[in-house]
Amino acid sequence: MTAFGDIVELLLSVTAAIDEATASSEASRAVALGLIHTADEHGWNGLARGIGEAADACSATASALREATTATHLAVVALRLVPEQAAGSAVAHHLGPAADQMTACSLALTRAAHDLETWHQAAARTDIPVLMARGITLASAVAGLRQQLTRIAEATEAESQAALALGRDGASPSPHKVRGPAAREPARAPHPRHFLSRITSKSVRKNVNTVILPQVDVEADVAAIRNGTAPWDPASQRYVTSTGRRYAMKEQGTLFPESGPGLEQLSRAEFQALQTYIQFADDRAHAERTMDHNRLLTPEVRRRALAVFRHHKSFRG
Repeated sequence: MTAFGDIVELLLSVTAAIDEATASSEASRAVALGLIHTADEHGWNGLARGIGEAADACSATASALREATTATHLAVVALRLVPEQAAGSAVAHHLGPAADQMTACSLALTRAAHDLETWHQAAARTDIPVLMARGITLASAVAGLRQQLTRIAEATEAESQAALALGRDGASPSPHKVRGPAAREPARAPHPRHFLSRITSKSVRKNVNTVILPQVDVEADVAAIRNGTAPWDPASQRYVTSTGRRYAMKEQGTLFPESGPGLEQLSRAEFQALQTYIQFADDRAHAERTMDHNRLLTPEVRRRALAVFRHHKSFRG
């Protein structure tokens, strides 16, 4: 067994639990799809749409959990490479990738928790007990997994510090120093309302709305801020990634995307137009007619929103 053998066993246990949660989420989606079919047969169109929202949230939850499983597997691989009586530099060499994958897993579980909240809200609107109960059970399981992963990450750091303290060669686990607010509070992924794939007609509109396009690797940006490779600019009070994206940090470590490749800033009206395009994605002519009744949604505003909507998964050209 390696120097991190006990931690590897804990990670494998978490991986198995995530797999169970994924299977539960996929089974819940199957239940929801069956209920949609029943609602359609009876002509309960409104109910069918509500159940469809819950089914979409089930699918998103399963996707996030599968990403979490992949990350834990990669963390295990990195930790198994740490040899017995490893020198500090050897520990650092393998600990860095393992820590990055634990961060990726944590971010995926956070996304799963947000998806489960959407699931809960959609299920509550349908008032179908089986969907509500499944969502509550899975949310509790994911919350427990997040707590376990936090403890494992702390144990990994403690083992690393112990290796260095034993005098091996004194190398630091990370050559980068985290500066700015992330040195006090671990960086967290932006709020779901910023992700284009998560925007709905009920998303909150603000005077300035930054939308994250699907091609942006947000997890990599968060990891870079956490490990210090994305420098802190004290003049602008922003973190700047190697890709040129700029993030502010809000309370409790939540990042706020500001500008850069793949980040689109929209005005309140432009964001509203984007929401309308997303809401009526299958009938853009209807979306346009709907916006005709709002004098603030000018042709220029719509063009800007449409340019962003083209990146949405429901855009059909």
